[in-house]
Amino acid sequence: MRNWARRTWFGRICRLLIGLLLFQHIQPTLVALRLRLTFGAHAANAQGIAALAPLIAVGKRVDPLTFAQVQDGQVTITYTVFNLQTTPAQNILLDTQLASGMTFVAGSPQPDQGGQLLQWSLGDLAALGSVTVQVTIQLPANFQPPLNTLVALDGGAHVFASIDGVAGRAQAGVASLRTDTVPADSLVSTPDADLSDPFIQAQAAQLGNDQTRIVNFMINEIGYESYTGSLRGARGTLWSKSGNSLDRATLLIALLRVSGIPCRYARGTLDDPTAKQLIGSMFPPQYQVVGFVPPGTAIADPANDPKLLGETRDHFWVQVTGFGFSFGDVDTAIKGHPSLTTATQTFNEIPDELRHKVTVQVNAEITTPLTGPGADLQRRSARR
Repeated sequence: MRNWARRTWFGRICRLLIGLLLFQHIQPTLVALRLRLTFGAHAANAQGIAALAPLIAVGKRVDPLTFAQVQDGQVTITYTVFNLQTTPAQNILLDTQLASGMTFVAGSPQPDQGGQLLQWSLGDLAALGSVTVQVTIQLPANFQPPLNTLVALDGGAHVFASIDGVAGRAQAGVASLRTDTVPADSLVSTPDADLSDPFIQAQAAQLGNDQTRIVNFMINEIGYESYTGSLRGARGTLWSKSGNSLDRATLLIALLRVSGIPCRYARGTLDDPTAKQLIGSMFPPQYQVVGFVPPGTAIADPANDPKLLGETRDHFWVQVTGFGFSFGDVDTAIKGHPSLTTATQTFNEIPDELRHKVTVQVNAEITTPLTGPGADLQRRSARR
C-alpha cells in the first residue's frame, strides 16, 4: 500500500515538473500568438467597418447638363454631402479644384478660395442628414468644345468628417459638361424613380455618381425576385436589396438619372433557358435543401414552374444613351450578360397599367348639431 502511494505521489510530482517546464518553454509562443490574434481581429474589424459601413459620401450635379443649354457661359455645380451614419458627423470639410480655364463666379455658401482651389468648412451634420453647396463658374470666353465629348469643370470633390472619433473621407468624380444633345425625357423624375429621394441621392453619391460603379452595385448587391408589375419602386428595391426585373430597372434608372446619366426602360421576352437561369438565381446552393429525401416525396422544381416562368419571361432592363442619341443595353440581371434579349418596347416612365394599385375606402360619420333625441347621423364613404 505504501509503495503504491509513493509511486502515485512520485508520478504526480514528475508530471507537475514536466508541465512547468513545457509551459515555461511554450509560454512566449502562446503570448505572441494571442497578441497576433488580438491585433489581427482588431485590424479585421476596422477593415470591416470601413468596407461595410462607409461614413460619408459626396455627390455632384451639373446644371445645365449640356453645353447647348448654357446661358451667358455660366454653369452651376451642386455638391451634396451625406452623413450615412445614425450618429452626427463633426467638422465637415469640403474642397474642389476648378479645372484650368474655369472662373469662379459665386458660391453658396461662400468658399475660401486660393486660386482654383475652393474650400468649405460646413460644421456638423445630423445623423443621416445632408448639406448642399452650390458653385457658379464661368466658361472661357469664346469657348467651343468639340461635339460628343465631356468637358471637365473640376477635378472632383473631396469631403472629410469625423463620426464618433473615427475619421471619414469620400470623393466625387469629375463634374463634366456634355457637348451632345440629350433627350429631355431620359432624365425625368417619376413616381417610381423619384430623383428627389434622399436615399437614392445618397446611394448614388456613395457610388461616386459613376455609371460603372452603379452597374456593378446592381449586379452584385441587388438580387432578383419573381413577381409582376411595378411594386417596390426605387427606394423599396434599394431597401429590400431585391426586386423583379422592372423594379430593378427602376432602381438603376433612378441611380443613373440622379447622377446626370440619361437612360430609359426597355422591355422584351426572355427565352426559356434564360428565364430558368434567372429563376435559379433566387435559390442559391446554400439555401437549397440538403439531406435524405424519402422516395415518392414531391420536390419543388422552380425553374419549370409555369407561374414563375410566365412572370420571368416578361423582362425589363435599362438602355443608356451614349453620344449622338445612341442607346445601349445595360441589363444587370445576369452577370456578364449586358443584353439578354431584343427590346420590343422602350419608355421613359412606367405605364400606369404596370403599376400595382391599392384601393382604400374611408367611412366618415358626420353628425349635425344635437338638437334633440332624434339628431340626424350622416354616413359618407370615400374611395381612393
